[in-house]
Amino acid sequence: MPASISVITVTFNSGLFIRDCLESILASSFENFELIVADDCSTDNTWAIIQEFKDPRINAYRNETNLGEYANRNEAVKSSTGTYILFIDGDDMLYPWGLEYLVKMMDAFPECGFGLTVRPRNYLYYPVVLSSQKLYISEFFGYGFQSIALSHTVFRKEILERYNHFSEEIVNADDVIRMRIGADFPVLLMADQQTWWRERPGQATERHSKDPRAICQRTNARLSILKADFNPLTGELKTLACRNVIRNHWINILTALKRFQLHKAFFLYKNAPTTLSNIHYLLRRAKLIHPFQDYNSLAPYMVDCSRDPHRKKAVNV
Repeated sequence: MPASISVITVTFNSGLFIRDCLESILASSFENFELIVADDCSTDNTWAIIQEFKDPRINAYRNETNLGEYANRNEAVKSSTGTYILFIDGDDMLYPWGLEYLVKMMDAFPECGFGLTVRPRNYLYYPVVLSSQKLYISEFFGYGFQSIALSHTVFRKEILERYNHFSEEIVNADDVIRMRIGADFPVLLMADQQTWWRERPGQATERHSKDPRAICQRTNARLSILKADFNPLTGELKTLACRNVIRNHWINILTALKRFQLHKAFFLYKNAPTTLSNIHYLLRRAKLIHPFQDYNSLAPYMVDCSRDPHRKKAVNV
């Protein structure tokens, strides 16, 4: 029987955490899954610990050379057989009920290209189907749902492959592929606490937030998305979204100057589409648009409850 979901664990020097990670996945209450463990030439004891696990659902291998984060993810996706893809990296964990919840939800909403587990918001009652336009409005006008770890995303493998997996050239490839898929398909928002992302000093997320090359890549990637034909935003919304992105980049430049990080400020200025002619964007407040401004805790946005596969039908007595 083919696996319903492929859990992919990419590792590089994850020796401190990999045992907890694999044990959490194998303890899942949902059993129809495969676990692909792709070690990217770790130099610590990560691979030795991985080899201790003999569960038949595990397909573990070690790359002959270090591929890098997204190339490693792409190779693992190619070897997967599940309908869905979930990344639980070597320092993250999975809750026992997580797979069952995610698979049932994605099965119940086949129109959605991928799913996100997100924190509670008092104007939304999950699950919520997010349209392409609302996804882009939320992302570029201050109410984004994407500022989360990749472990909070479940992909349909067929759709992920249709868009050629992750770019191996940029540091925010997971954001880019979600926005690209989200331009063509609605996104399923689901309740959080299905997976557990470990936030720790020195991890890639923290490094990229400070690295000027990574900041420029992110700015340029976001502007490229907005200028692409697939962008669902048009007219004034598209113009205002571009201004918000450039304004945020200018804030990064000024922050570097305030901290006397002159080399970083100069790099940020020269390697992104910022010129003195658009510095006036700083004089304006960022344009904020709430994608669900008509909803609140008294009347939250919600889909037809009968579509929730975890909801039992009420019985009238």
